[in-house]
Parts: sequence; C-alpha cells; structure tokens
Amino acid sequence: MRKIEELANLNAFLHHLGVGQDVIADEDVHTEGVSALAPYRVIVTGTHPEYRSTAMLDALETWLRQGGRLLYLGGNGFYWRVAFSNAWPGAIERRRTEDGVRNWQTEPGES
Repeated sequence: MRKIEELANLNAFLHHLGVGQDVIADEDVHTEGVSALAPYRVIVTGTHPEYRSTAMLDALETWLRQGGRLLYLGGNGFYWRVAFSNAWPGAIERRRTEDGVRNWQTEPGES
C-alpha cells in the first residue's frame, strides 16, 4: 500500500505544478521495448523499481543513449532479474537465491 500512496503523492505534486504525466507499466516496457519510452524526454521511476527483465533494461539503455533522461527516485532498484511468462500474461518469475550481498555470485544456471 505504501508504494501506491507514494506514487499518488508524486502524481499530486506534479499535478499541483501543472506538469502532465503518464504512467507506464513495467510490462509495457518489457513487451513494447524502447517504443514505449520513445515519446518521453524524462522518465521518473517509482519508489522501488527492483525487478527488471533484460528486455526492459535494453529498452531503457537504448532510450538513454538516444537522449532520454532518467530521474531515479527509488532504492534497491534495477537489481533482481525477472522473466515474463508467455503462458500466463502478467506473471513474472523471480529467482532470488542470493541475499543481496555480492561478495560471491553463482555462475549462470547454478541458481
């Protein structure tokens, strides 16, 4: 619930300033790629943008290289890897075998 309240506060603040905004879901960026981000000059992350797919990171990197600007308002973000399910739209798989400390990391496929 806290994330929703914080997003509502940000939207209220932008509305108060007269700044128009859109909300783009992570799944939109995953499926549409950089075209979901292309219309925007600035993107503001939510408060905890933690789970990202490779497609989402690639889209964001491409958009940034094309001149986009990112305001990162989160903590612990862009950290855990996820995969979207083709069989169940809207579902993601997250494997969290590590504890968040990276003094040693498993090889791909070991987790």
